[in-house]
Amino acid sequence: MDCKTCADLLVVYKLAVKLYVDAEQNIVERNMKRDLGADYEAALEDAERLRLACRDASDAFVDHWQQDHTVCQMAASS
Repeated sequence: MDCKTCADLLVVYKLAVKLYVDAEQNIVERNMKRDLGADYEAALEDAERLRLACRDASDAFVDHWQQDHTVCQMAASS
């Protein structure tokens, strides 16, 4: 990418997605509901926080892309 801001925002987004996917995979692999009981709720809350971080990172990238690169919203949503 030619735009440093786009590149930086994309790195943040990719990291957020990786952390979220890893958290979800850990919940599935460990069958946390059975094995950890009370910690299961904390793991779900953490996964939800990471999911929201993914959404926020995506929104920041798209907002920058649309505003600073004069991208039409219709084109960006397709």
